[in-house]
Amino acid sequence: MKPGSPGYLDYSTDCPACDGAGCEHCEDGQIRLRGCPREVVPGWAWEVLASARDMEHGLLPASGGTADQAGAYMRAARYVNGRVALKQAEKLERARTR
Repeated sequence: MKPGSPGYLDYSTDCPACDGAGCEHCEDGQIRLRGCPREVVPGWAWEVLASARDMEHGLLPASGGTADQAGAYMRAARYVNGRVALKQAEKLERARTR
């Protein structure tokens, strides 16, 4: 996919390894994603994102409550939902200060 074509992604975000502080995995605390999201983001990550969205809507992968879910699932879903909430709050703050 070429830059400028529909679906092309050119996006920067805080590095998840250092939370934007700067480390060997990023550039000044940022990672940059370029290309089609389906080519850049691995399949397992899409599953984590979908599961986190499902959790926000009360849908869990295993029967029972949150204590009955796999620990890795709960950590991943909470991390994703926390990052989404942070980005939404930042967006609201930018809109408020304009």
